[in-house]
Amino acid sequence: MNRTKTRDMVITALLTALTILIPIAFSPIRIPVGLSFTATVAVHVPIMLAMFISPVSAAMVAIGSGIGFFFSAPLVVALRAMTHVIFAVSGALMVKKLNCNVTLKLILVWLVTMILHGLFEAAITMWFWFANDAYPAMVYAESFTVGIGTLIHHTIDFVIMLGVLTVLSKSKFIDWKFKKASL
Repeated sequence: MNRTKTRDMVITALLTALTILIPIAFSPIRIPVGLSFTATVAVHVPIMLAMFISPVSAAMVAIGSGIGFFFSAPLVVALRAMTHVIFAVSGALMVKKLNCNVTLKLILVWLVTMILHGLFEAAITMWFWFANDAYPAMVYAESFTVGIGTLIHHTIDFVIMLGVLTVLSKSKFIDWKFKKASL
């Protein structure tokens, strides 16, 4: 095994540990809105950083996020967290495959992952409450709150991640360069 693969495995393990710990440690300062939406500060940052390592790393860290929420949040929130795998793997594939300048790549990754994140979390919320025989008006209100809240939360965490990614890439901890590529 070469040094890069070993380093990536170790970083993935550290990010997974962080993404399990953040929901547990930050649960006292979690921001609840309604029955289904919570915003836990910086919980998506390790997942988003893993997107810049590899799709496998992104998937593993996202699964860790779901595990962290199963230990610390209501079931509907934990189920929503399991959908992080979808946006994480999609984002990692975009980081790997898109051949455009860095700014455009980051904007596209943010935009696509944000939309996927919001849609799947809203869909899980809708499924959960309909499966539990909730009133339709309540289901739609909860799903709307989760969808919009997730778009906002994702954007805030993406901005935080960009700052962390800049530092980690300059220190060569994560091997991703803010280099220019052709349009």
